[in-house]
Amino acid sequence: METVSARTTLIPLLILFLVCSPAVITITKKTCTSCKKVTAVAETDPVSSTGDAADDICIWVDSLHPEQSRIIGTDKNDSSGSLTIFDLSGKALYTEPVPDANNVDLRNGFPLYPGSTIPLVVTDRAMDSAVLFFRLRQEPPLLQRLTVDGAIGIVPYGICFYVSAASGRWYVFVTERTGTVVQALIEPAGENRVSLTTVRTIRLGSICEGCVTDDVHGSVFIAEENRGIWRFGAEPDDDSTNGLLIDSIASGRITADIEGLTLYLPVKNHSGFLLASIQGGSFYAVYDWIPPYTYRGCFSIEKGNGIDRVTETDGIDVTSFPLGQDFPEGVFIAQDDRDDAGTQNFKIVSWKKIRIGLGL
Repeated sequence: METVSARTTLIPLLILFLVCSPAVITITKKTCTSCKKVTAVAETDPVSSTGDAADDICIWVDSLHPEQSRIIGTDKNDSSGSLTIFDLSGKALYTEPVPDANNVDLRNGFPLYPGSTIPLVVTDRAMDSAVLFFRLRQEPPLLQRLTVDGAIGIVPYGICFYVSAASGRWYVFVTERTGTVVQALIEPAGENRVSLTTVRTIRLGSICEGCVTDDVHGSVFIAEENRGIWRFGAEPDDDSTNGLLIDSIASGRITADIEGLTLYLPVKNHSGFLLASIQGGSFYAVYDWIPPYTYRGCFSIEKGNGIDRVTETDGIDVTSFPLGQDFPEGVFIAQDDRDDAGTQNFKIVSWKKIRIGLGL
């Protein structure tokens, strides 16, 4: 879930990303012929690994100098995988080797130790079921790994933060391939050290990856890839057995695989939206972010501006914060399964184009 923050020297943030080997999935192709077509403004440098490597992204917003905001993307190769920081033009600025890097998320303001809040980056590791945290720095090395006590007990696949408005506590939701979703409490455990404690388990019927949370309404949204999009309460004592199925493949609007989820938070006169990556159809479904989660349409990213068409997207992210003249109403980022110029990369789209295209 996107969160607005200032420069790292002023307001700290927390980023979390999951590391795991890519899944082997059979996808039934389906195209949404009614989807609106948009084009990308820019694209990132390709990831270094070949094959199915690029996976997920998150956006760090520099509220003082929006044009200096950053995109953070993963390369999930099991030997040469990494976490890469890009600028808004798509240029790679820094790469940290992290084998099996899969999903990433970020948040602002985690108290690392009493009296201090320090920028952090957090990741998950498939081989040992541990969550990895990194400190985000202004000077090289831009990522500094921290010590983590505790493990989530599953092989992680997708990941997202939740900060409780009721208690102020920090949590992480971690999904995995059998449909199990673990909620874990994150707490500071000393300088450059954090702890994880599992507080809740949600069990769905099949493979899950994408998730995103809404702190305002206390919700977590989970993508069950071959069925639909779920909403559960995000507090640790909320019902774990009776979620709301917001949309399903049976509706005919979406198809497998349902991958990344992200929230466009409401700002000024613009509404908020839940977005889902529909990998099997190479399009993105849009819903209102509040009940009854009305379906608002879909869009695809087509060839234009010298940038190729986007297909079979995995991870997505969006921010509603204005990021300069190219992105006056925010930006949407999508992983591209096949880049015409080489290995996989991420495409960068102005939210204004999406809003106008869908009449939002």
